[in-house]
Amino acid sequence: MLLYYFVAVPCTPSEIEEWRTAGEEHLLLNLRITGDRLYVLDMVELREWFAGVQERYREVPAQNEGYRTLSRLVPCEDVVEAVRHCHVIEDVYQSVVNSIVA
Repeated sequence: MLLYYFVAVPCTPSEIEEWRTAGEEHLLLNLRITGDRLYVLDMVELREWFAGVQERYREVPAQNEGYRTLSRLVPCEDVVEAVRHCHVIEDVYQSVVNSIVA
C-alpha cells in the first residue's frame, strides 16, 4: 500500500517547531489544520497503471536533502479514477484530535 497525505496548515514553520518541542499532543491540538485528505493506494495496481501513462504527465525536478529527483505531476483525480483499489479518507486530523480530547 502507498499512503499519500495532503494537509493544509495555516501556521509558520517556527510555530510548528515550537509546538513540536512542547510535545506531540500539544502540536496536534494547535496545528489549526483547515483540511486534509489521505489517499490509500494499492501499490501494484498504481505501478501498473502509471507505467502505461507516465509520459502523459509533466516531469519536474525536486530538490531533496542531499539529492535531486525527477517527479511527474499527476492530478489526484486521475489516480482515483484509474486505481480501482484507492480509498480516500477525509478529515483524518479531526479524528486524531477527537481521540486525544476524548
